Amino acid sequence: MLVFDADSIMSAKGVLSVTNALASDRSLGLVQTCPRLFGSDTFFGRMQQFSSAAFGLLPALGEAFWSYREANYHGHNAIVRTEAFATCAGLPYLKDRKGKETPIFSHDFVEAALLRRAGWGVKMVPTLNPTFEETPTTLIDYILRDRRWCQGNMQHLRIMWGAGLHPVSRFHLGINALTYLMSPLWFALVIIGATLGTANGGGVLAGLTGQPASNFINFALFQSQGLWLIGVVYLMLIAPKIAGFIKGMASERAMRNFAGRRVFTFGFLVELISSMAVAPILMIQQTRAIVGILIGRHENWNPQKRYEARYDFKTMMRFHKVETTIGAFLMIGILSSVVSVWLLPIAISLLGASVLSVLSGMKFASAKHDLFTTPFEMDVPPIISQAQVHQDIIANSPELLLPPRLAAE
Repeated sequence: MLVFDADSIMSAKGVLSVTNALASDRSLGLVQTCPRLFGSDTFFGRMQQFSSAAFGLLPALGEAFWSYREANYHGHNAIVRTEAFATCAGLPYLKDRKGKETPIFSHDFVEAALLRRAGWGVKMVPTLNPTFEETPTTLIDYILRDRRWCQGNMQHLRIMWGAGLHPVSRFHLGINALTYLMSPLWFALVIIGATLGTANGGGVLAGLTGQPASNFINFALFQSQGLWLIGVVYLMLIAPKIAGFIKGMASERAMRNFAGRRVFTFGFLVELISSMAVAPILMIQQTRAIVGILIGRHENWNPQKRYEARYDFKTMMRFHKVETTIGAFLMIGILSSVVSVWLLPIAISLLGASVLSVLSGMKFASAKHDLFTTPFEMDVPPIISQAQVHQDIIANSPELLLPPRLAAE
């Protein structure tokens, strides 16, 4: 069976390529493609499209290489052997703390693990004929989807200990949850850094103890080691982007596909700065999601917005009130010399969360040779052209787009 999401696009050649990949190896239970993003006309959506096209292939190739026949399933843009799925990929219910049975939300990784447990191979093949999907068009829509994923991925911490799972499948499930658990750890480091104060001033720690913070910590060592830690963390985050940028710049064909070196370089820099600006906002939102799970709050698995939602600034301020408040406290502390200036980039990002959210949803040109141009805009596949015709029909029918009340409200 060929599995599509609501925004999946696959050409006839794409269907044949995944079918042939599955048919060529009878021991495979699932073949996962590496979908490309398309169709957005907002700043945030086009930034995601550019990042996927420019930097997404190398990490996917790396994951496909080391995971080999223990790859992941993304829930769509994949082909599944019906016999394998029907006989061994049935999902159990999980019991919450009150004994209530709840479904598994992030089902796809679990289904891949069950297929592998039964002896079927699960492979990701990024080099197959491109398939496509859409992306959330605003920062708010991305966060709303991310909350649901977080709830599902936290369930993996319980499932990963299931009997008979392959060690690589356990690793996939564990690391999938860890990606969200890193946010509260990062936030804890921010709180600790803000509490310690500065070498030349007071701070929360000095106020609580009545002694200068320098009595408790070697600030010179802390700042030097902290700088190295921050550098390593950011390098890990941007290394795939840098590798993709170098690979792209070295290829004349790639540069033609991305509208030339100047456009590609500018897009790389803007995407890098924008993603770093958004990272602290996601840190707070994911921390909130983790806390919500711990106190028993459940996110509804509603359909994702496929087109831009119309959020007014008041809604955005209300949605980002926690980030804005934390950013304001950090900024006041920095200006008062009781919080380290190293936290200034995080403070600016959090304080400006609503503004960044507004910018994320702004309409953005999608013509050739513009910022964030992708190969699939320079040479539009026919299947994408056909899909966009139908997308325009829906976009011009407001009654089909918006529910009476948006999730962010």
